[in-house]
Amino acid sequence: MRCYRHEQAPSAEAPLVIGFDIDDTITAHPAFFAVVSQALRGAGHRVVIITMRVDAGQAAADLAAFGVVYDELHCFDLDQRGDYWGWKGRLCASLGVEDFFDDSPDILARMPATTLPFLAVHRPRHDLSLLSEADEEEIEGVIGAGLGRS
Repeated sequence: MRCYRHEQAPSAEAPLVIGFDIDDTITAHPAFFAVVSQALRGAGHRVVIITMRVDAGQAAADLAAFGVVYDELHCFDLDQRGDYWGWKGRLCASLGVEDFFDDSPDILARMPATTLPFLAVHRPRHDLSLLSEADEEEIEGVIGAGLGRS
């Protein structure tokens, strides 16, 4: 069974740094991300938005309309066009992002070991029926272990 963990565990006193993508992540459920972002910031944590959008003004306006609050907004720079897939991962590393929510497995696969990736799953784009029986058994084993079952 594979187990994925942070290489660094945050201390109880240190604020968390949580990152979110906008399109197909925040936009998939804006009310949820509004509540989560407000709760995180209200508890003293940092919220960082990292998006492939290039128009920061429009991104900020959309986030405000959704009710999503944040500390930093980072939009893609077209000058980095050749490095599309790795940009968010390197930015997460430099900003100390501990958990990052995105809809792209390709981007999440390139996160640094210090950033725990969370995939926003969309049907039919992400076909969950492709899970093999071994994957299902592994998932059930992890869930069972978390519940104290083996």
